[in-house]
Amino acid sequence: MAKPVTKKCEVGPWKVSTIQGAILKSECDGTDKPDHNAEKCAECCFAKLQYPLPEMVFGGNCLRLAHEASFALEFNALDALNLVDDKKEWMHVPVADAWQKERQGVAGVDKCSNPYDWTYSTPYRGTLTDNITVTQTEERIDLQKLREREQILFFDEMLLFEDELGDNGAAQLEVKIRCMPSGFFVLMRFFLRVDGGLVRLHDTRLYHAAGNDYAIREYLVKEKKISDLPGLEAHELRDPDFLSSRLGQVELVCERLQFPA
Repeated sequence: MAKPVTKKCEVGPWKVSTIQGAILKSECDGTDKPDHNAEKCAECCFAKLQYPLPEMVFGGNCLRLAHEASFALEFNALDALNLVDDKKEWMHVPVADAWQKERQGVAGVDKCSNPYDWTYSTPYRGTLTDNITVTQTEERIDLQKLREREQILFFDEMLLFEDELGDNGAAQLEVKIRCMPSGFFVLMRFFLRVDGGLVRLHDTRLYHAAGNDYAIREYLVKEKKISDLPGLEAHELRDPDFLSSRLGQVELVCERLQFPA
């Protein structure tokens, strides 16, 4: 198995790192080894979730932004999937039954008799160390400023998980990071398409301006029924960037992430 690829960059007081590796195995194959550590084993950690996992989970993939003053922000698949509703279905449409039939025999599916959100919709906005304070704010990210030309010091993007819902749609979580002399910008996007149902986006945007003692985080949810998107080609329904401006806003949360002094 190929080793995970790590990229690092230092931007002022920040150490930015990304790790990208292979798809998570369906089960741990090291439990019988004397030196096995279940707390550090990705397969063992994900096995604690009370529902079947997406088809492709990149359990080792991670974006981490660590400050020299001992606080950090992180984006990873385990924390994202921990927020999927494991008690009830978010929606039930005919393709949900098709998905269950398609996944018969897959590890974890047959033993799961309780309803859960089979679309893997997650309200995950990132993981923060406890010394970062979160409050509501009226301040917004200046997206126009982010469109201005500026030197890119570091860029990376990665998938955290993906599932094709039994060939009846798609559920995907990815994250991108861009560092500039003026600060850094993170976009994490959950994209859901249920064929014959709807399309939905959960966008988390996080921006920190260099020199500030805080960051702004915006969490935006958009969706629309596919029947309300007439005339779109199949490839357009698979393109979240194309769809974004065509969906209706469901929720917007703006937060200030105050860093410790």
